[in-house]
Amino acid sequence: MAAKKQVEDKRKGWLRELKVGDKVVISNTYREDIHTVDNITPSGQMDVSKKRFDQSGYFGSGWSKDRLQEWTQETENKINNGRLAGRIENNLHETLRRADGLYEKGQRLKALDTEKLREIDAFFQEWADQFKGK
Repeated sequence: MAAKKQVEDKRKGWLRELKVGDKVVISNTYREDIHTVDNITPSGQMDVSKKRFDQSGYFGSGWSKDRLQEWTQETENKINNGRLAGRIENNLHETLRRADGLYEKGQRLKALDTEKLREIDAFFQEWADQFKGK
């Protein structure tokens, strides 16, 4: 009976240093997400978020395959800031779309307490100041 061939771990660079529990970024054409390494096989394949990435850090095929990127706090902040900005823009757009009569009557805004109105006013004033003279 032939001995079972041991498959070598051929990961390179930062992928070689990954351990179970480390944070990584999964990116593709459409988005970036932060996940945790669940398992690493003896051959160097990495299980992250129910996907098995090859030794080069890729999952899937075609033009939109997922790939692992090294996690840094700066990258996580960038991803989170992008998501927050997008959510704020969507909420602002939706609020303005639904707020018929908002500018004429101000009824919906008047329903808020004074402190909340001051916070909103200060935010928009600070934001608008960034664009003065541009």
